[in-house]
Amino acid sequence: MDLYQYLGSVIAKLPKENEEYRAVRAEIESIYGKYPKVLGVFDTETAAGLTEEERAALIEVMERRNKLTDM
Repeated sequence: MDLYQYLGSVIAKLPKENEEYRAVRAEIESIYGKYPKVLGVFDTETAAGLTEEERAALIEVMERRNKLTDM
């Protein structure tokens, strides 16, 4: 198994086997549901006009994404 296969297998297992990972993903999805423009920041290269509340939500998403990366 090469490095890419190994990483792929680890990434595939996280959502299935790691409860904390699933919980963080659910938090992110909840934020996206409440603030759809926040998701748009990741889906486009154009500037997104976010309100102060949406910017705070974006920061929450980024913090949680960093947490997922650290798992």
